[in-house]
Amino acid sequence: MLFKRKTPLSFFDKLWQIMRPQKGYIRTIDYLKKRFYRMSESNYSMAMGFTCGAMLSFTPFVGFHFIIAGFIAYSINASIFMAAIGTLVGNPWTFPIMWWASIKLGKWTLDHAGLDMLNQTSEIKTIVSDIYLIIIPWIVGSFLLSAILGPPTFFLIYWLVKELRQKFYKKLQRKGDEKQFF
Repeated sequence: MLFKRKTPLSFFDKLWQIMRPQKGYIRTIDYLKKRFYRMSESNYSMAMGFTCGAMLSFTPFVGFHFIIAGFIAYSINASIFMAAIGTLVGNPWTFPIMWWASIKLGKWTLDHAGLDMLNQTSEIKTIVSDIYLIIIPWIVGSFLLSAILGPPTFFLIYWLVKELRQKFYKKLQRKGDEKQFF
């Protein structure tokens, strides 16, 4: 291979390189930005992938957000990479708020739909045995919140990706013109 090391890095050296890059963080961030701008996917595909991942963060399927987002993104021809990044919207700081809103909206919706059999008070002892008292409103609320917040998220990310890419290509074009002029 052309750019391989003579002696490969050990597992721990690779792990250390992830935590502390040899060339520095700024160069790594610049590299990732350029990779983002030069992705071959369309703006629509990238925005739709991010939206899929972000909206799946509202659901109670914690260990499966990446997998489900990737599957949905693949099935609708969106960016799987951006779907994985979109799932990072759900993190330890945002999960409590997102899940609380999902459960409250789900309970409110089910109460107004006439399904008040699920509106029972749960104690800590019965949560494990009556998990459906929490899961059903949570799933209903998460899908409703996804339907409400999905379109604005898509349009915001689409606009953001479009603007960032245009700015990057204008900058590249200016650099190209300067090189040709001198």
